[in-house]
Amino acid sequence: MKNYDVTNELFNGNVVKITRIREVQLIHTTANLCLVKFCNSCLIIIKIMKILRTYLFVFQRLAALVNSPEETWQKIYEENSRKELLNRFALPLLLLAAVLFFVSKITVFQKVNLIKTLLETCFMAVSFLCAFVICKKICQVTIEKIYKIEPPDIQLDKSITYALSVVLTIKIFAELLKFSFLNLFWLYSAFVFWNVFNIIFKLQVDGKNREIFLITNTLSVICVPFIIEYILLKLFT
Repeated sequence: MKNYDVTNELFNGNVVKITRIREVQLIHTTANLCLVKFCNSCLIIIKIMKILRTYLFVFQRLAALVNSPEETWQKIYEENSRKELLNRFALPLLLLAAVLFFVSKITVFQKVNLIKTLLETCFMAVSFLCAFVICKKICQVTIEKIYKIEPPDIQLDKSITYALSVVLTIKIFAELLKFSFLNLFWLYSAFVFWNVFNIIFKLQVDGKNREIFLITNTLSVICVPFIIEYILLKLFT
């Protein structure tokens, strides 16, 4: 008859139980990690889809301003959300423009000063942000002086944002393609203000006052951002 070591048997049994518990815990931990990674991946995909949807809207809106300006400006007139204008159009466009501007300054065959290039990119973005404030004020003053009315603030925001977006887009294309002739298309902003005059502000059409409004505001959105950028470059580079 065999003798059993009761203590040893109990010890081995406990070891087996502990091992099984650890295996179950390991499985649970692995499953939780996989679930967390899956959720994080889904969130990243959702964010990417939102970003792509935002930029699709930006491209569609810019294309619509060229292809069907009157219909597009009528839609813009009916939009009254400053937050949507900022988050869905202005900031995404400015961010993309900054990235493309930086890329346009980097060439494979030439040594690039990254610090200087970054400064130029920042100054470009800042110049358009400052130009928005200045051009908005110019537009407001011209309407108040000529037509003796106070224009709605949201309509001023939309008018200057979309006018500057035309100038910014043409500037970036000219930088990327290294084709300065494209800068002539800045004059398209005059057509933008023609629609702003008729559709956004519903102003009375009369020759002399209309010409003053168009010329003043067209020159402001074309010149102000580049004057600010030039001053910043001269001061800090």
